[in-house]
Amino acid sequence: MDDRLSGVVLDIVDEGVVCVNAGGLVTHFNRKAKEITGIVLKGGRSHPAGSIQPGDVVLIVDNMLGDDDGGMTPDILECIGVKDPELRLGDVVLAAGFYRAGGGKALYRRCGRNAAPYTLSLSGSIAGLDVVLTMDRCEKRLTVSVDGTEYYLRYLHSVAHLVVVDGQSREVKFYQEKGYSTRREALRPLLEGAAFQSKNLGTTEFSIIGRDFFEVFEPCELTRRMDRLLTGESGITLDEDLYINQRLVSCSILPVLESGQVQGAVLKFTDLSEMHQLLQQRNDLITKIERANLALESRTTRVPITAFPNFSGSSPAIQRVKYLAFKAAQSQSNIIITGESGTGKSQLAQEIHRLCRPGGPFVEVNCGSIPRDLFESELFGYTGGAFTGALPGGKPGYFEQANGGTIFLDEIGEIPMSTQVKLLYAIQNKRFYRVGATKPTDVDVRILSATNQDLWKAVQKGHFREDLYYRIHVFHLHIPPLRERISDLYLLSRSLTEDICSQYGTAPKKLSGAAVEKLLRYDWPGNIRELRNVVERAVAVSETSIIGEEDIELSHPGSPLWSIQGRQVPGGSMKAQLEYAEEQALRRALMLAEGDKRRAMEMLEMKKSSFYARLQYYQIEDGNYKMSSGPGDSKILESERGFRPE
Repeated sequence: MDDRLSGVVLDIVDEGVVCVNAGGLVTHFNRKAKEITGIVLKGGRSHPAGSIQPGDVVLIVDNMLGDDDGGMTPDILECIGVKDPELRLGDVVLAAGFYRAGGGKALYRRCGRNAAPYTLSLSGSIAGLDVVLTMDRCEKRLTVSVDGTEYYLRYLHSVAHLVVVDGQSREVKFYQEKGYSTRREALRPLLEGAAFQSKNLGTTEFSIIGRDFFEVFEPCELTRRMDRLLTGESGITLDEDLYINQRLVSCSILPVLESGQVQGAVLKFTDLSEMHQLLQQRNDLITKIERANLALESRTTRVPITAFPNFSGSSPAIQRVKYLAFKAAQSQSNIIITGESGTGKSQLAQEIHRLCRPGGPFVEVNCGSIPRDLFESELFGYTGGAFTGALPGGKPGYFEQANGGTIFLDEIGEIPMSTQVKLLYAIQNKRFYRVGATKPTDVDVRILSATNQDLWKAVQKGHFREDLYYRIHVFHLHIPPLRERISDLYLLSRSLTEDICSQYGTAPKKLSGAAVEKLLRYDWPGNIRELRNVVERAVAVSETSIIGEEDIELSHPGSPLWSIQGRQVPGGSMKAQLEYAEEQALRRALMLAEGDKRRAMEMLEMKKSSFYARLQYYQIEDGNYKMSSGPGDSKILESERGFRPE
């Protein structure tokens, strides 16, 4: 491959690539490397070479005085009229003043870095120009606006942004770009009289080929590693975060070998300060894959890709749920949705309603929150004077409110036996009697129900009517827990992040790769409801538009998940696995004993003090530990089974 063709190939690579020979001279420097180092600049703006002259208007946004700005100190700002005895290194500085103008008044604002708000701005008029200086910690962006034209600079940790307006023509004669280090154009040298180079005037791509690598890049850990590799003192560097001319990059340094001898090296790097762009590229790629999966599934199952816009997930398990839900929506059968608490039963019910009765009302009834003696009047309403305290004109119940639409009976297993017979009558006949009424009320209602209990066990115990069970159990949809469809987590977390940001009116935020990895390692006992709570907190506490791993707080530490015989189970250290098994044994014993702690202790052959100590340690509180049997029993017991070493 000749040099011209190799240059074309390198220029289409989406990473910075620099090749050097054994003597350290640059032989290839691709376009992406020039963009990252600021040798090539995007955009149509330009300016010639020059320097700052007395009377020029200097506009500065420095988010950490003295760091990555060429060694600025407070006294140097006196050259633009800023004299502040309280200004300290590390402060945020926004300033606009005349350069060496002899007493000209400056626009100025400063703030301690730790006390700085998310957005710090300074606006005003200087030399007839409307200027706005802004530091945005959320977007990690410094902006200088001159008469409405914006010049911005992104940063990762710290940087100083500089724009200079000619004192005579009032035209911008210099604007800072990310190549300030490669061009040796840091803030302090320029304020002390150093010259700056031209931009986008044909001389921007100043010659790199043939120059010494160790002159192009400032001395740093990366240059030291390159030197050691070329001299044979050390080996390769793979995907490490290092600095190139003050910019953090993920880089690899690989040797070029011939007959076992190092004849040169290749440096590959990606700019980590452009995290927003990298994150967007990753999100776009994942979105394309998800859309392809959804499109494929919609073709094979014949479910429209737009059928469930608010029920996220593309895993095989959730695609099966969507397929069955779509079929159920097309029928008139009664539907029951089962699944653990927080899996999205209510959301799926709303999606089914939208498909089958989009123009009618959707009435959701939480049966677990209705007092037992009010069930009948709440469901079916009452006539005036039906009982003490009844409204004179009566009151319609949930069934009447849902007429022409859908009624969703969530936690249907909580309905008392005395009301179940009347519910059965209403389901069978699409009519009911208000409390105190002598004439029936006819309704046209689609009935959906949901539960996280085992209703068949309740039937066997006499707590739920068998005829009602079969009446509502015509079309069964089971939503698997999040831990069994962990591949949906990215799609869910992204959707939740967008919804929460929109709901609270905050700027859009995205999850970093490390944050997603932390979410993937968790076992999600609270399912999607818990995921939403975690994401909502992360959106609130994140100080930038990128949610980091440190912003993710989980309810309990959780354990890494291992795949054993097709199931995901906690892995990690031996202690973590043993504790998981012990906790599951306690919960299983309580389930078998139906909450009777004495019986559970006897089954486990534990002493009372040890038993209660372990309950407290694992924060196992009193709850509904009813055992399940009959249809679905094996699935529930399987979900409770702990890890067993193979």
